[in-house]
Amino acid sequence: MKEHAIGIQAVPYVEDGRLHSHFFGPVEMPEAWLDDFSSETIFFALICLDELKGFNLGGKLPDKGYLYIFLDLSQSEYQMRPIVRYSEVAPTHIVDDFNDLLSLEGHPELTKKMGMRFESVEADAEGHKLLGVPCDWNYPSNPKPLLLTISHLEEDLGFLPQLDGFTYIFFGPKGKELEEAFAKGEIS
Repeated sequence: MKEHAIGIQAVPYVEDGRLHSHFFGPVEMPEAWLDDFSSETIFFALICLDELKGFNLGGKLPDKGYLYIFLDLSQSEYQMRPIVRYSEVAPTHIVDDFNDLLSLEGHPELTKKMGMRFESVEADAEGHKLLGVPCDWNYPSNPKPLLLTISHLEEDLGFLPQLDGFTYIFFGPKGKELEEAFAKGEIS
C-alpha cells in the first residue's frame, strides 16, 4: 500500500460556534498554558484531530483532542523552534492578541484566522501537510518521521514567503514525539 500524507489548504475560516482547525489568529487554549510562551513565540496552528477521521494516521497522532503548533522565533525566522502541544480536552480560554506583537513587526498574516481543508495527498507532495515525507530531501540519510510540512511557497497562507522553501517539523524520539519535535528548514 502506497504511503500518503494529509494535505492542508488554507481556506477562509467559518465561524459557526464550534472550534475548527485553523492557522494563526486568536488561539483557544487550556488555562494552564496561558503563561507558557514568550512574546517571540507565534501561534501557528490548531488542529482539531476529530476532523482527521477517515485519514490513515498510522498511530502517529491521537484520534481525538487538539494538536497545537507554536513557533519560537527568538533566534530568527530562519531557525524556528517548534513547540508542539497536545490536549485531550477542549480549550477553555481565548487569547485574542497572541500574535499581535509579531504582526506589528511586519507579519500581518499572523492575526488573521485561516481555516484548514484536509485532503489525502502523496507522501512526498509539496505544500502544507501532516505526516508523509519531505518533498525535496537531498541528504544521504533518511529523514526522521515527519509531523508537519510548512510551505513558504504557498500563497494561500503567505507565511514568511521570503524563506522560499519549506520548514519541516519532525517528531521527537520515542516517548517524546510531540514534546521534543524539532524543525529543519529547506530554504533558498
